[in-house]
Amino acid sequence: MHPAGSGFGLLGMRERATAAHGTISATTIAGGRFRVHAVLPADSTEGA
Repeated sequence: MHPAGSGFGLLGMRERATAAHGTISATTIAGGRFRVHAVLPADSTEGA
């Protein structure tokens, strides 16, 4: 196992989404699996 806050798992995904000014949600689905939905802002100047 990895220690909490090591960048792995749902906690790490939430930390990275928050750092990018986005949101993330996770729900349990059939078979004990997870569905993760992230919304991250796009920088309209990137790649210009």
